[in-house]
Amino acid sequence: MVEFLFFRHGETDWNVQKRFQGHTDIRLNEKGMQQAQLLSDKVRHWKPDVILSSDLTRAFHTAEYCQMEWRVPLIQSADLREMHLGEAEGLHRDEVMKLVGPDMWKKWLGHEEKDEAFQFPKGETKAQARNRVLRFLERFAKENPRYKRIAVSTHGGVLKRVTHGLPGVPPEGVPIPNCITYRLNFDGYKWIYLPVRERASGIVLSDNQILTFHAIDPNSMREYHFLPGGKIEEAEGILQCVTRETLEETGYHVSPLEPILTSEYDFHWNGQDVWCRTHFVRADLISDFKNPEKVQDADYNKGVKWIPAHDLGSYFHYNDSIFESVRKLTSKS
Repeated sequence: MVEFLFFRHGETDWNVQKRFQGHTDIRLNEKGMQQAQLLSDKVRHWKPDVILSSDLTRAFHTAEYCQMEWRVPLIQSADLREMHLGEAEGLHRDEVMKLVGPDMWKKWLGHEEKDEAFQFPKGETKAQARNRVLRFLERFAKENPRYKRIAVSTHGGVLKRVTHGLPGVPPEGVPIPNCITYRLNFDGYKWIYLPVRERASGIVLSDNQILTFHAIDPNSMREYHFLPGGKIEEAEGILQCVTRETLEETGYHVSPLEPILTSEYDFHWNGQDVWCRTHFVRADLISDFKNPEKVQDADYNKGVKWIPAHDLGSYFHYNDSIFESVRKLTSKS
């Protein structure tokens, strides 16, 4: 099994102007460079063996920020470029709609199998772009078996193409904001998409202790200490999520605070591998401190526990990203 972490490049001026880039070589703007720096920090603990990058400047420069964090080889290839958009390149979105007409525009936006044959005049089809990228990656993995974890710096259209039709991918396709990340595995025969869990977690510090709950994985029976937190519900903000989840999982009322520290990492739970995008925040305890009581919010929740802040490594050793996020936010108190 080879593990892949795909990420899109940072913002360019053409992104802002809604101009189609394709193979046109456009550099990152100032915001794009900031996004690439933030990306490198969010995924610092994923630690690949190598980074593969599109040879277009916007993707390669994004990869360089990550290379400075990971300090692994960086290899560029034209096979990882964005889909070639032919006569649409350089045009504004509205101009492209006029170029192809409403019916063909729907095919460009579509995610059904019949839409994979779409191409702009003198450009690649969606299927051709997908095959170009995946064949390169599969060949690279086969020829370089020492690399078991591979990061790929590429483009929004490529992310749409490589995830198209995989089990677990939403029918409307994956969102592709600048510097978004996705995790895929390749087992030598097929590509496997890891579901994305967008989460929020609260770090509640009181009397040099951190609020957690004891959890047991229903599948492996492995024991954990988790920070209160969970999935961000629709129309719910990060701070709202922390407030709700902390009450549900521990029985404590808290008041979450800025700043927000985001980390992205693999996690294995209940027999499934997922890609976690977790937003960590500090939260003040506004309930009276009390002896922990068991909260029946889920079978795996085995009870609330306050752990000593000076011994984080003993409780969060199972994940470097969680440990580092807790350490950073508690050290500012």
